[in-house]
Amino acid sequence: MKNLLLSFLFLLGFGSVNAQSLLFSRAASEFKIVVPLEASDVELKAAAEFQKYLIYASGANLPIVSEGISETANGVYIGKTIKAEQTLKNIDQNIFGSS
Repeated sequence: MKNLLLSFLFLLGFGSVNAQSLLFSRAASEFKIVVPLEASDVELKAAAEFQKYLIYASGANLPIVSEGISETANGVYIGKTIKAEQTLKNIDQNIFGSS
């Protein structure tokens, strides 16, 4: 679980979002929350919790979509997505510690 959270935070901070993109502004967002095509219950719960707290903090309601079904230029990837694997494949996983 610790690795999943750290991977999420890593992708949120260093994903393919350009410097001018904002996660939300004035209760609106162009982002989607992206989960794996066959997301586990834990991944779906994490996405729903993130969505809930983001609505609470900003008023922006990001839709939760499955990777590969809905195309998105701006995504917050949660769980073991293809995007996460591609981004993290060249990074030493030991920097995240052991779970």
